[in-house]
Amino acid sequence: MKVLHLGPLWFPVSRDAAGGRETWLAGLITALEKLGVRNTLIAAGDSVTPAELVPVIPKNLVALMKEGSAWEAAYYEQHQLMLACDRLAEFDLVHSHLSPGVFALPGHVLHTQHTPVWGDFQWFVKHHPDL
Repeated sequence: MKVLHLGPLWFPVSRDAAGGRETWLAGLITALEKLGVRNTLIAAGDSVTPAELVPVIPKNLVALMKEGSAWEAAYYEQHQLMLACDRLAEFDLVHSHLSPGVFALPGHVLHTQHTPVWGDFQWFVKHHPDL
């Protein structure tokens, strides 16, 4: 099985990341690799992973924002989505850890929601139950 993971860009995906999603994803990819799953991760370029890493940006957004070379996350996430779309046909499954902005991504996509489920999200699912 081949899985394309879309990791958050805020921090590098690594076992000792500052972000919870990034740490969790690093552990998941390591466990899947041990099971023989071939993984590709589209994330910040300073991520540490056994997966094939496709960097969206050279380093995480928090670092880029601190140095004054990035200001808004949405454009980087949209670039990440475009990179994913270019490679969708190569994978059996896409596992997204991104914002609801990628819920319309076509194909076999597992969206892991790392935040509380508010009424807005419930409304969206009601109107798009097939996603």
